[in-house]
Amino acid sequence: TLIRFFSLKTAVALELAVKLGTLPQDALVTAHFIKIIDEWFTLTASKLRKTSITKNNKECKYDFLEKVITLFENLTIGNGWKPLNVGFIMSSLSLIDIAETLFNCGFDFLICHRFTQDAIENVFSQIRRKSGATPTATQCLSALKIISVSQFISDVKRSSYVTDSDTYLIDFFQNPDYESIHSNINNFSDMFTHNTSNLPSDAFETETINHILTCISKIDLNSLYHIAGSTTNMLLKHCCKECAIKLQQNGPNDELFESIKTYTTLLNKGGLKHPCMELFLIVCNCEILYVKYKTYIIHNSSHNLINKIVNDLCIEFPTCFKSCNIKERIVKHFFTVRSYATVSFSVNSKKRKKIYGTATAKKR
Repeated sequence: TLIRFFSLKTAVALELAVKLGTLPQDALVTAHFIKIIDEWFTLTASKLRKTSITKNNKECKYDFLEKVITLFENLTIGNGWKPLNVGFIMSSLSLIDIAETLFNCGFDFLICHRFTQDAIENVFSQIRRKSGATPTATQCLSALKIISVSQFISDVKRSSYVTDSDTYLIDFFQNPDYESIHSNINNFSDMFTHNTSNLPSDAFETETINHILTCISKIDLNSLYHIAGSTTNMLLKHCCKECAIKLQQNGPNDELFESIKTYTTLLNKGGLKHPCMELFLIVCNCEILYVKYKTYIIHNSSHNLINKIVNDLCIEFPTCFKSCNIKERIVKHFFTVRSYATVSFSVNSKKRKKIYGTATAKKR
């Protein structure tokens, strides 16, 4: 979707690809544009006071919105402007005008999310529901007052903000190809029944950092470093002070690791954590074993593999009096994140030939 494409992660991925020589320098222009769109959408769709327009930060927010206006005033698509240009300019000008008016009336902040299309459509649909298809100004104002008060009285239990893109289940079962699909699934399951590999009886060998740097690509190492930082953040919330101190010491600060930190550094806006060397080594060893035993994980539970990794890897954390089990938590967290990423990538990579909406499904 557009929200995922125009995101900070996409911009950082482009910058990382340029630094690693995968993409030309021209891609930095695209990354800069994506960052601006992401920041603009974050502001206009903000639901929190600290990320919206307030009296304290209004000058900074106004400067950014004026920067966006200037950008789209000078941006041409084809031979001239498109509705896209007008939309960004009018939306930005409207936010500045509305915010300044409200601040002059005594308001302290403006939640920009209340002006998004979903909220506006919901309000107007309720106004038409109460006052008819073409309400007068008085009827519109009266209905708006009722709606504004009623939202604080009760919650909408069954709202329809989120729509999916799948067909109705009943329509799927009415598909004449369903029987053949069902039989193919059964044949596929029979084909791979009992086709599993066993874990070796010997202990897993702990790979050194020099071997890891040669057998894993720099792009993957950047991702693993980011996962290790995420794991550190998770552990700091649940471990004791002694373990927390250990997790924040002995970070990989050598110049050799600068290229591995690039993705996390570019993505960081002040809250991301950097892992210690021991944690990063455990994550990298887990990645090597995950790739090697992926077939085993698919056909079996990863529980036995996780236990074997915890017992065999020769990377230890000091035992604390609270028994935080840092090593076991690291391995479990890695497998959770890695498995989720694998499934998510597999699902998002599939191209859908037919897309049906929730409100109006296409009838066969």
